[in-house]
Amino acid sequence: MATRLKKWTPDLISELQIAFTGGRLVQDNIIIVHEALHHFKNHKRGRRRDMMLKLDMKKAYDMVDWDCLEALLEKYGFEDRWCKWVSTCIRSVKFSILFNGEATDLFTLSRGIRQGDPLSPFLFILMSNALTFFIDKEVAQEHLKGIKLNSRCPTNTHCLFADDTFIFGKANIQEARKILDLISNYGAITGQEVNINKSSIFFSANVPVDEKASIIAHLGFASLNCHSKYLGVPTEWGNSKKETFSFLIQRMEKMGEAWKSLLLSHGGKEILLKAVIQAIPSYIMYLFHLPVNLNKKMDYLLTNFFWSGSMQKSSLHWCRKEVLCAPKFEGGLGFRSFKDFNMALLAKQAWRLLSSPDSLWSCLLKGLYFSRGDFMNAKKGSRSSWIWASL
Repeated sequence: MATRLKKWTPDLISELQIAFTGGRLVQDNIIIVHEALHHFKNHKRGRRRDMMLKLDMKKAYDMVDWDCLEALLEKYGFEDRWCKWVSTCIRSVKFSILFNGEATDLFTLSRGIRQGDPLSPFLFILMSNALTFFIDKEVAQEHLKGIKLNSRCPTNTHCLFADDTFIFGKANIQEARKILDLISNYGAITGQEVNINKSSIFFSANVPVDEKASIIAHLGFASLNCHSKYLGVPTEWGNSKKETFSFLIQRMEKMGEAWKSLLLSHGGKEILLKAVIQAIPSYIMYLFHLPVNLNKKMDYLLTNFFWSGSMQKSSLHWCRKEVLCAPKFEGGLGFRSFKDFNMALLAKQAWRLLSSPDSLWSCLLKGLYFSRGDFMNAKKGSRSSWIWASL
């Protein structure tokens, strides 16, 4: 059932929902949010005042309302037999829990879908797509305006990755109230409740302090701070990019510390380093050109562990790093140079920009940086974001 449903999700789900849908990557949403935050920080003048809300849903999978899900499947056009199959899958499950080491009697639930079930992600995004319907209706009635980063960019109203939600709007009490009503109505119908304590709000730099305080008091959200992350990527950073992504080094060192007591052979170290350590920064490298010193530090940790079994302990290196990074048919071990790997992933992202010019993130970058030309001849610009400068 999951395999059959997967083929239809790109047609059924809004392009603003990135999760579990073929041809869409998590990096697409990160680019949209990163560009919006960059614009907000630099937008210090003008009458156009914007805000963005980051919503966190309480126990998203566990709160799914079954009646709502079944009604939505009918609304999407699934035939009765399919709807009955889905209903049987979610309603017939029985659970037992361990209490003081003993299993309780079996019981059934009245809502929620199981995490780990291959069908659940697709059912969840079909249901969360209802939020897009709610927002589109408010936009059509001009109750919500969304934001435009400039006159040549598409209007952004929201973006979704499963239950991670950003809503964009004008920084005023009227839109704040409308968004609050919208979230409340969506929750009442679908069972999804917003966790106020984990949700946050960010304003463009030209919003007066008293207006910020008024909107925050009305919504009850906290201000987005410099330690916040969106889909694993920091939302803000200072002048030191190396310091921003120092968590990559810390994660590598933590892995190395856990492995150093395993007494691994060189073959075992090679497998672990390639499968785990070299994969850690790849997610970030897809978006940002990392500082040279950071790449060198990661290369140093990798080669240190290969030769000494510890990332902190240095020992004699029997050959240069370039030899280790050479392909095996040339006498090397096929390790990746982090600098070259970074450039390759950025080139892949640039190719996606060229090959899918109609996607929302591509249109956004085009409107911001090369509206009158093409990507291959585009300039960096004086106030470009880190993502655009990297590309």
